[in-house]
Amino acid sequence: MSQSRSSNCFSPTMAHSSDTPPSAVTRLEPGVQQVLIVQAASKSPVSSIVGWALYDGRSPSTAQMRTGAEPTPPYATVVDALGDGWRLLRVPDAPLNVMHEHELGPLAFEFVLTRVVADA
Repeated sequence: MSQSRSSNCFSPTMAHSSDTPPSAVTRLEPGVQQVLIVQAASKSPVSSIVGWALYDGRSPSTAQMRTGAEPTPPYATVVDALGDGWRLLRVPDAPLNVMHEHELGPLAFEFVLTRVVADA
């Protein structure tokens, strides 16, 4: 029993056919992307957010939120942000050692979240 070659391999015409919905990989969400980078008190997503930066594709680059420019973070925890529609893009790596406030180095408990919002 032989099958035709086209039934066993990817066919570009099939992928773009009106009969076949696009895959999740090729489908683009309408709207504008926002990226929220938060520094949490620990590696747990339920620990409090102590620092953040928000990048909004709707705003010109000169009008982006300055890190720490507002007195309170937009969410108390990463889990609160997830409940508001944000998607977790990156979780913190386990740090080799915890830094003290007078030492320089990478942020130990950084989470990166993203979402797509209406372009209005």
